[in-house]
Amino acid sequence: MQIYFLTIFYLTLTAFFLLIESYREYLTFMIRYRHILLSSIKLRVFFFLFGIVLGVLNLLFPSSPGPRFLGDLIPAIALFLASIYYPSLKEARIGDATLYGKGKTRGLILLAISCFHFMLPNCVLI
Repeated sequence: MQIYFLTIFYLTLTAFFLLIESYREYLTFMIRYRHILLSSIKLRVFFFLFGIVLGVLNLLFPSSPGPRFLGDLIPAIALFLASIYYPSLKEARIGDATLYGKGKTRGLILLAISCFHFMLPNCVLI
């Protein structure tokens, strides 16, 4: 059950991070988090490894009642893609087009996946 909540938290946090440039006036609580994340290599590595571990745990231990193997496929794929995003922040600058352009679309997709996974935890797509 903790994997479920950690998955939702990780996807929502990453989605907010991606959406901060577009919705700055609504996500003011994320500005400090963005600055800390862009300046700390250790934190980016932690979030990368944490996302990979959560993705593997989602594949092996799905939310019940789901299939035994590959239960939460869509959230696991979203976790892998979100975790790959964190190491790519090393060249990103605040206000850069890479954080704004594709980040808005990816952030909305991650937020939709986390909301869907939160509202319907037993709806597995395999």
